[in-house]
Amino acid sequence: MGARLVDKVRSREEEVFFEIPEGKEISVGRAVEGSVKNDIEIPDKEERPYSRVSRKHAALKYEKGILYVRDLGSKNGTIAGKENVEKKWVALKDRTSLILGHYYEFLVRYDAQKEDTGEIGLAPVEDEPQTKPVKF
Repeated sequence: MGARLVDKVRSREEEVFFEIPEGKEISVGRAVEGSVKNDIEIPDKEERPYSRVSRKHAALKYEKGILYVRDLGSKNGTIAGKENVEKKWVALKDRTSLILGHYYEFLVRYDAQKEDTGEIGLAPVEDEPQTKPVKF
């Protein structure tokens, strides 16, 4: 079982998605030449929805069958469903819309075998995980 993010912006003709590996923290942000690399990079373009995503926008982690997100202090914020995500980890339910910078949208999907019992809300995370580079 696993989790993935479907890129709703780049999936106009063919579905584009990112598998989120278990136990790793994934960074999401705009790809800017000379800037810090992200595991999931949003193209660096001037027009919306791209320009509203920060260079280091959000972090994701998948643990014990649940995908979590937190905002990394981005300028334009992160929204999960209808909840504004701040710097605390938020648990994500299957088919939750994840919006970065008010415009760039992903859709959270769990494997078909996983029973969807989670709710969107603050996640009970005891320790802050360390950021680790992830190879896709």
